Amino acid sequence: MIIDFHTHTFPDRIAARAIEKLEGFGDINSCADGTASGLLKSMDGAGIDISVVLPVATAERQVVSINDGAIRARESFSGKGIFSFGAMHPDFADWHAELSRLAQNGIPGFKLHPDYQGVYFNDPRIKNIIYRANELGLTVVTHAGVDIGIEPPVRATPERVLEVVNEVRPEKLVLAHMGGWQMWDEVADKLFDTNVKVDTSFVLAPHYHRDGREVFMLAQDKFVSLVKAFGAERVLFGTDSPWADQSLYVSRLESLGFDEDMLSRIMYKNAADILGIQI
Repeated sequence: MIIDFHTHTFPDRIAARAIEKLEGFGDINSCADGTASGLLKSMDGAGIDISVVLPVATAERQVVSINDGAIRARESFSGKGIFSFGAMHPDFADWHAELSRLAQNGIPGFKLHPDYQGVYFNDPRIKNIIYRANELGLTVVTHAGVDIGIEPPVRATPERVLEVVNEVRPEKLVLAHMGGWQMWDEVADKLFDTNVKVDTSFVLAPHYHRDGREVFMLAQDKFVSLVKAFGAERVLFGTDSPWADQSLYVSRLESLGFDEDMLSRIMYKNAADILGIQI
């Protein structure tokens, strides 16, 4: 079993435009076309059973329609294929009721992206949202660290995350990109002794700018050290497809010498627990 806990898709009608725009922002090329069918094709080639789509609401007006789609996908999910989380935006007025609606409809969590949403992770709005997620048992996934397509300031730094952890005590918080993309020394300094989980998205294999220059990535030995420091029970396999090659990420993780128990936890068991899937 392999579960990719961090992927993205777009509606067919806008996928090509969205991919082109985001490729320009990040100065990188995508590895899939951004559609659900493209993701399924990629999964088939990589031997991945389930991909979790993490939608981002870049404006508050998108929240309800994104969550409607996640609920429809949940109702048709058969144990394999594509599973969607919900989304939340800090400016969405009816966030309290909307989070309840997600929980009532079996959606296990939602995604935040402070950089795209223009808000610091330790903003009171986000703290309130996470506090409500605690009450409902929802998992919060957030982009963490630098975003390749957005200029500074970095809004979800390990220091800001630690403030939220200490104040709100989130019970189910997943930080993408091994806790903070390109901020891994600070991750090690501040977040090992918390209960946060991390995913492996956009860190496991080399990525390149369009002109062939390698993006500053997490070194393989540093990745292994971070996994061992967090503990395999706090690490989820994720790729960031379509921005990463799922096949390459699977083969890279399997080549790093983790024992069978660690690998199974990272590759699917931790994600299955969050999704409520019996393995």
